[in-house]
Amino acid sequence: MSRSNSKNGVRASSAPSDQYILLFLIAFRIVNALTVRTFFQPDEYFQSLEPAWQLAFGRESHAWITWEWRERLRSSIHPLLFAGVLRVSYTTAALACIFRPTNTIIWLVIAGYTLTNATRRERLALFPEAILCGCAVMSISLLADRYYYRVWTFPPLHFLQFNVVQSLSMFYGRNRPDYYLTEGFPLLLTTALPFAVAGAWRSLYLHWSRFANAGAGTGARNAAFLVSQNLLFTFTIVVGVMAGMLSAISHKEVRFIYPLLPLLHVLAAGPMTGFFAPSDRPRSPRNFLLVIVVICNITLAAYSTLVHQRGVVDVLSMLRSEYEGKLAAGFSSGSLATTSAPRMTAAFLMPCHSTPWRSHIVYPGIKAWALTCEPPLGLLLDERATYRDEADQFYADPTNWLDANMHPVGSVAQSVDLSAARRGEVKRENGRRMWPEYLVFFAQLEPLMRDYLFETSYTECWRGFNSHWHDDDRRHGDVVVWCLR
Repeated sequence: MSRSNSKNGVRASSAPSDQYILLFLIAFRIVNALTVRTFFQPDEYFQSLEPAWQLAFGRESHAWITWEWRERLRSSIHPLLFAGVLRVSYTTAALACIFRPTNTIIWLVIAGYTLTNATRRERLALFPEAILCGCAVMSISLLADRYYYRVWTFPPLHFLQFNVVQSLSMFYGRNRPDYYLTEGFPLLLTTALPFAVAGAWRSLYLHWSRFANAGAGTGARNAAFLVSQNLLFTFTIVVGVMAGMLSAISHKEVRFIYPLLPLLHVLAAGPMTGFFAPSDRPRSPRNFLLVIVVICNITLAAYSTLVHQRGVVDVLSMLRSEYEGKLAAGFSSGSLATTSAPRMTAAFLMPCHSTPWRSHIVYPGIKAWALTCEPPLGLLLDERATYRDEADQFYADPTNWLDANMHPVGSVAQSVDLSAARRGEVKRENGRRMWPEYLVFFAQLEPLMRDYLFETSYTECWRGFNSHWHDDDRRHGDVVVWCLR
């Protein structure tokens, strides 16, 4: 295919077809998924892969099931998608509202605007489809959650009760009312932010101004333009309403506005393509700016997927490798023919959910525990103000916590028999945990651990880079592993 240059008649090759662009994007997404080596949010693992692991391999598979699942706040449909993949490996559209109830805001705005501008005939046609779709998804959700929780339940209602009615989400932090405007959207869009703002402003301006020229222009082209503008205006309203309602909630996170990202990209597309349209001047400042934008995005993507917070993922590969070495040694010596698989113990003295869990630990012979951060369920409002979870208690006074919750340091002294720890025994005695074979913590804690475990059998056996910076002081530095030797 080709087209003629209207200026000088030169034949120029056309832009790539939509099919090629789509194939490129799919290929890029696959490569991106296969090359990610970093950690972003605990929910990546604990709201999907961990319950999926339990679904695939049973309730005795040592998956870490967080309090949200015990209180039935989450829909099981999401982990069911992963459970099928996990099970095979080892032997939409309405669904978004079930996965995360706050997505209902998006669809309510779209539905409300659509019904407001629809004719009576269109409304009569839409209602049966909406009811059919809603009932189908509701049935799938109820059946899936009945299978997972083993009781009839509806997680979206529990979600609203815990996060809105009881305001337990505030336990995980509070943010300023302008958080999404000053931090959320800039982090989400980076270099596309000014173009999204321009697109939103343009959609509002054109929507209100076109009423003054309602009779001007007819035909298919004008009809297509109006449809496009209605969509952009709807997207702008959705973004505004969603951001406004989420801003009214004290606890805020960037991931809460992730569902808006496709809409924001559509809003940014027009101004961006117009701004970076091909120029007759090869040294145009805009061409130079385009190169800078592309380089910035590639650099950010590479850094965030290959460098930043990779140590908390790499450490689990290290522990698996250590365990596989024990398995290999057992097979080579023939000891596994008559005894069970070896066991290994590990403790993660980190803020809760700092690493993936059973989906990456994999082997049931690896017995591990980590500091928890259960919310103040069942406590009165005045009691919540003074409540501190296990991780908070540890970081408030690590030495005191270790004295109160771990066996005496003498139990891992250099002259003591450490066979119990090496056999993988993790049982508590007198309410205290036994010292594990592997201790995992951030380098920020290293001076304290060095003083506390002085003259014990612990020595550093692995250190992995994690991040150059972090907004949480407790997560500064490398990930360090000390082993009993």
